[in-house]
Amino acid sequence: MRPRPSEKLTTKITPARYDQAVSNLPPPPAIPLPSPWPSGGPTAPTRRLPWLAFVALLIALVAMGVAIGSFFRPAADNRSAPVPPPAVTYNQQQIADAKTSVCGAYQQVRKAGDVAGARSGGTDPTAMLAVATSSRQVFDVGSRYLLTKLAELPATPPDLAAAVRKLASIYQQLAIDYLAEAPDSDLDPLVRAGDDAHSSIQGLCK
Repeated sequence: MRPRPSEKLTTKITPARYDQAVSNLPPPPAIPLPSPWPSGGPTAPTRRLPWLAFVALLIALVAMGVAIGSFFRPAADNRSAPVPPPAVTYNQQQIADAKTSVCGAYQQVRKAGDVAGARSGGTDPTAMLAVATSSRQVFDVGSRYLLTKLAELPATPPDLAAAVRKLASIYQQLAIDYLAEAPDSDLDPLVRAGDDAHSSIQGLCK
């Protein structure tokens, strides 16, 4: 059909005459937007890491030193301060036997002193020296004998042991003073102290 002369051809597409064009192509892919939060991935190492490693190593060395010191310290403390042994106790029979033995030893020493004191050298210088020597032997040997008995008999009653030790100490001092030819002013106090010790021991040995 040929168009009328009054009608003109046009290439313009009007919406009212045709439907809106629909594309058959797939939609373009969505471009991901950057996340507002920081990524949890690995970050570049900073300069703090070497210092943190050094501090951790230093703490480990200090802890090791404290552990070693605490391990060896109890042994050193035990060597410097040993634990004393428990006190030994004695029964009544042991105490009585020790008292009898110590009192018997004292009586022997006292008898030896009486025998030496009863001797007289007269006017002979040699005899006088022999008598003096005999008395000094009583002081020396008698004191060591009494102390040996006390060491062998630890169950001796404390008051008796103290009196015997005092007499032995006086005997030793008298022996050295006689050998040194001490004046009577130094000997007289020792003689009186010896008499008091004798009286105490005699009273305890009854």
